[in-house]
Amino acid sequence: MSFGLLHVAPALARFATKYPEVQVDLELDDRVVDLVEGGFDVALRIGNLADSALIAQRIGTSRSVIAAHPSYIARHGTPRAPSDLSRHAALLYFLSSTGNRWRLTRNNKSETVRVRGPLRVNSSLALQTALAHGLGLARVPRFVVHEALANGQLVEVLPEWRSPEQGIFAVTTARDHLPDKTRAFIDHFRALIGEPAYWEHGTKHR
Repeated sequence: MSFGLLHVAPALARFATKYPEVQVDLELDDRVVDLVEGGFDVALRIGNLADSALIAQRIGTSRSVIAAHPSYIARHGTPRAPSDLSRHAALLYFLSSTGNRWRLTRNNKSETVRVRGPLRVNSSLALQTALAHGLGLARVPRFVVHEALANGQLVEVLPEWRSPEQGIFAVTTARDHLPDKTRAFIDHFRALIGEPAYWEHGTKHR
């Protein structure tokens, strides 16, 4: 939902200008919906997709970062290693498939740490708000916090350690014989998002 609010909805203005004859019905939800039952032409999904009869086209890449407000770091110190995270207040996205286990990799070495904290939410935007109030640190998609990181409102924690990348997929019921409107929508967002990673360096695609 956060990706839809922050990036899909604004990009629809450009799509509508280019294709004024296409009517778009946008439904935002963090939970997986049934494309056939819901009558959807295409869904944008982020993460590791389960095997199904649906067709998924990878159109971009997302990566999460661990972020905190400078005031939280000033009060509690800067984590120097993944193991330090277990002693900090973690703000959690409870729809994550990994739950409260954060996996980080550096130089082909991976570590998984169990974290806990005072807040669990089902919205990355809610995590951003909690971060801004200094409630803790959170693993959050860069596409949510790239501007806050760029202007110093938030700081990245353990930047040398990387979270697993996730694909951004356009999911349809068929690859061949897609309606022109659906193909145009997918191509529009593939050009917007691009590769190799979405806001990998905190700079927004134009």
